[in-house]
Amino acid sequence: MMKAIVFGTGKFFENREKYIRYLNPELSIVAFIDNNSKKRDYKGRRVYKPERINELNFDRILLMSRNSEEMRRQLLSFGVANEKILDWDQFLILYRRGEMQFYCGHEGNGNGKRILVLTAELNYNGGTIAAAYAVKAMQDKGYQVCLAAENGNLPFVYEMVEMGINVVLYPKLGDFGAEERFFIRQFDVVLVNVFQMIRFAVIISKMRSTLWWIHEPIYLIEETIERFPEYADINCFEDLKIYAVSPVPRTNFNHFFPKRINGLLPYGIPDYNCAPKTIIKGKNEKIVFALVGTFVFHKSQDLFLKATLKMHSNDAEFWMIGSVGDEGFFKEIQEKAEVFQNVRLFGEFSREEMGRIYDEIDVLVCPSRKDSLPIVCTEAMMYGKPVIVSDSTGTAHYIENGKNGFVCKTDDADDLREKMEWIINNPKELPIMGEQARKTYELYFSMDKFADRLEELLCQLFQS
Repeated sequence: MMKAIVFGTGKFFENREKYIRYLNPELSIVAFIDNNSKKRDYKGRRVYKPERINELNFDRILLMSRNSEEMRRQLLSFGVANEKILDWDQFLILYRRGEMQFYCGHEGNGNGKRILVLTAELNYNGGTIAAAYAVKAMQDKGYQVCLAAENGNLPFVYEMVEMGINVVLYPKLGDFGAEERFFIRQFDVVLVNVFQMIRFAVIISKMRSTLWWIHEPIYLIEETIERFPEYADINCFEDLKIYAVSPVPRTNFNHFFPKRINGLLPYGIPDYNCAPKTIIKGKNEKIVFALVGTFVFHKSQDLFLKATLKMHSNDAEFWMIGSVGDEGFFKEIQEKAEVFQNVRLFGEFSREEMGRIYDEIDVLVCPSRKDSLPIVCTEAMMYGKPVIVSDSTGTAHYIENGKNGFVCKTDDADDLREKMEWIINNPKELPIMGEQARKTYELYFSMDKFADRLEELLCQLFQS
């Protein structure tokens, strides 16, 4: 029986708790630790502060957070041996179980090249959604395409199948044994999605022509390099074609591997709003500004709230929509938001529900401290909504101030406030800006444009 301590008791752990016990039934969670000083218990069991780790008896510590490298450094500073620490990826490698599961969404016509799109855990995040849309784009061009990951969120998987996407969950894919290599060799080309899949990209590039698609902020690239240093050598990339989704991740990648990015590959998204509505606000109607994204520091809900609290406007409402990524951060936002009646907090909505919510949203706000090319901004423009984005987002490259939205300075609540106040004071400009936002989507992010860009790259790979 392995005695384990879980470091992190937020949503990341809650969403994986049952899967942990399935992967290793012999694992016994003997204690919890958490940096949230207000967290005293988890489901009736005591939660300790990390500095008390040496008082506890354990075999391994399981890091349950997307920011696991900071946790690891913290534990190492307390004298915990590195070999006793497992992040989520390492845990999966050690204990993954289960046969390959295939979910058929698209029968295909038996013709065309075969393409494997391989990504990290299948769930509702921007990188995975971009990969799913890449599958759709290639299917529309007549290719036989499969979306694969080691594990995934089943509701998300079922939603992909309903979209006509073939999905494979293959828990042991990263073992790269004879069976796994046989599976990979059934495809002509492999698209490896996100920088966190560096190990897969390097290994698979020795077997098949491989395109590696980069989306990540610099901190995730740095953390991945720390986790897989043996693969983070530019000489390992000689067989890879590497493309970034926007100038932001290209700069991030080039910081570590200068001049290695081959080019840009912006994604596309399906058009769910073929006839966008022209809505003119009445005199007594409030303008709705919405920030849609997981509650974490880099999404800047705190900055959005700070800007709204400075406005004291009765002519607008300010919505924050998304799942809880950092529980402590969310609670801070929740407590501060209570003093302002025009601020509303919502949980996560399904993609179908978001389609209806956009009817009520006037302006999408994305003041992220770092964001490569947030899909939510592209969706907003597809629905004919102007966007306000920070200059640290890839979307800023496509925004003209006062035409299809605004670009505000990163971490500058006053600048964000000024942009929102301009819109409140000029409500008649909203439908005009919305039409221009829609044109931006059609010009740069439609599935037809994306499919053409992607097919051009694939043809190069087929010939290599």
